[in-house]
Amino acid sequence: MYIAFGIGFVKQKLTFFILYRKSLYRACYGDHFDKRFFKFNRNCLDYLYAEFIFIMLFFLIACSEAASHSSQPEAQTKSSAQMETTVKLKIHMNNTTFTATFEENSSAKAFAEFLAQGDMTLDMHDYGSFEKVADLPRSFPRNDTQIDTDAGDIILYQGNSITIYYDKNSWSFTRLTRIDNVSKKRLKEILGKGSIKATFSVE
Repeated sequence: MYIAFGIGFVKQKLTFFILYRKSLYRACYGDHFDKRFFKFNRNCLDYLYAEFIFIMLFFLIACSEAASHSSQPEAQTKSSAQMETTVKLKIHMNNTTFTATFEENSSAKAFAEFLAQGDMTLDMHDYGSFEKVADLPRSFPRNDTQIDTDAGDIILYQGNSITIYYDKNSWSFTRLTRIDNVSKKRLKEILGKGSIKATFSVE
C-alpha cells in the first residue's frame, strides 16, 4: 500500500515538475522557449535540482516505511509462535522440580492459562500403585482418547482431576503434559509410596 502510494505521489510530482520546469524556463527566458534548456540561468537550475531531490527523497522514505510495516506482522506472528512453544509446566514435589512439555490441545491450553494466573498446590494421593491423583479446583475442557500411559505422563481425568503417572495404565482420558527427561525409577523415588504435595506453575 505504501509503495503504491509512493509511486502515485512521484508520478504526481513528476507531472508537476515538468510543468514547473516549463513555467520556470519561460519566467527566465520569456517567449524564447527553444533548445537552451541546459544553458539557462544557474538559479533556475538550482530550483529544479532541489525539486527533483525532494521527490526522490520522499520516494525512498515511502518505500522504507512500506518495508517496515510489512515486516511487523510477520515479526509479531513469529513472536507469538515462539511464546506458545516455549511455555513449560513446572512441578515441584519433595524438594525436586521437574519441567514438562504441554500437549497441543484445548485442555492443555486452558490449563496453562489457568496456571498463568498463579501457582497451584495440590495434595495428591496414591492410586493403584501407578499414579498420584488429586481433584482440581475447576473443570477443564476434555479431549479424551484411549491412551497407554507411561511414567511422566500428566493426565486430565474426567475434566476435574489431575494424575501424575509413574507406571503404565490404559484408559480414555486427556494427556496434558509429559515430564521432560525423567526415568521411571527416578520418578518413583521422588513420588514415594504415600501422599505428596505438588505445586504446579508455568514458566
